[in-house]
Amino acid sequence: MLPESTPQTSPGEKFAQWTTTGLVCATAVAPYSGDNVVIPLIALIAILVHPRYTLAPRSTGLDLSILFAAFALSSMFWSLLLLSTVVSAVQVLLLALAARAIAKSLSFEETLYSARVGFRLLLLASLVLAFVRPDIAITSDSYEAGTLKGVFDHRNLLAFVSVLALSTVIASARKRSPLLLVFDVGLAILCLLFAQSQSSILAAVALIMVWLAVRGVQRFENTTRYIALTGVSLLGGAILAWALLSLDTLVGSLGRDLTFTGRQIIWDAVLQEAGESPVLGYGWNAVWHDDLPLTNTIWNITKFSIYQAHEGYLDVYIQIGGLGLFLLCILILSTVTRSIRTAVRGAAGHTYWPLAAIIVLIVSNFSESRFVTPIGLLFLFLTYQLSGVCPAMSRTMSGKADACRVPSGAVSKSRAAGRGACVE
Repeated sequence: MLPESTPQTSPGEKFAQWTTTGLVCATAVAPYSGDNVVIPLIALIAILVHPRYTLAPRSTGLDLSILFAAFALSSMFWSLLLLSTVVSAVQVLLLALAARAIAKSLSFEETLYSARVGFRLLLLASLVLAFVRPDIAITSDSYEAGTLKGVFDHRNLLAFVSVLALSTVIASARKRSPLLLVFDVGLAILCLLFAQSQSSILAAVALIMVWLAVRGVQRFENTTRYIALTGVSLLGGAILAWALLSLDTLVGSLGRDLTFTGRQIIWDAVLQEAGESPVLGYGWNAVWHDDLPLTNTIWNITKFSIYQAHEGYLDVYIQIGGLGLFLLCILILSTVTRSIRTAVRGAAGHTYWPLAAIIVLIVSNFSESRFVTPIGLLFLFLTYQLSGVCPAMSRTMSGKADACRVPSGAVSKSRAAGRGACVE
């Protein structure tokens, strides 16, 4: 693997960074046998090792990511499958707590470095596996024959991880060696193209548009930059909404349906059954199971077996109802607004990453259920937490701003010292 400069940290802090890398890898390749043990264990280790040093967060109010995770756990009281809900929701809560600990103890650059290393290992392993064991790495199903899935469970998951990897590479492009930058970008693009996922390609396009937009407004002063970024976000949202509403016209000439891959019948079936419990849903991870009457009813409607709604918002809706979907939307909206403020206040390129990452998540979940997968949840929580970190308090990888990082017992002093740079 090509060398990359690492943060100047103590052995304990390096262990915390590698724990973050391990958590990224463990969540990215799920599902696999034992993931309900491996992921919570690594998340718990991350929670325990990260709080040694704490970066002052911009906001000390209600943590919406933990609130969402706690609500998912509370769905055990009305879940169709109590044990499944408890096991999965505890994992969600641990991921939320781990993301909070990571964002409080690692800087933007350190977090992106840890994630980037994990993504590089997984994507490189996927390409190597395609040459060594094509029977495992290449999909053989008739519909998806010839597409690359690598070390992942499905080609769409490989494509999603490729876009996330691309976002971390672009965010840190200014401080990377040209050779390593080209290697990481090429690796992510190759995996994305070989996976042949339309939704992830659309997410990659959205990512590049966000990157170009923030680079364009970076020359402005803070107030003008904030207005410009807000305007660009609203305009981008309007264009995306128009594109989604016009997809039937745009793809009709291609002989495809509105969902490109026949997902409309899935969405209709899920909406029909979700309407039977619209407020609270059926319980977190208590829907897509063999021999479950609700799942069999959906399968009878679709005429084939599925294990997700192929739409993140819809999957959250059927699992934890309208209340859960409302909490998710509030979490996303808060992340977007905080990300814009962070991008305005941060001069470095990596401070734009939360905004780019949340856009990738928003777009990807229009056709895939990433909000109910470990990797999707981890990065949803990470973007929320990092969007609330004051850039002025974020220590760089060079270690020049070590004074901004303090032992957790002295957090209040750090906040007081940095308050002038982080006033709302």
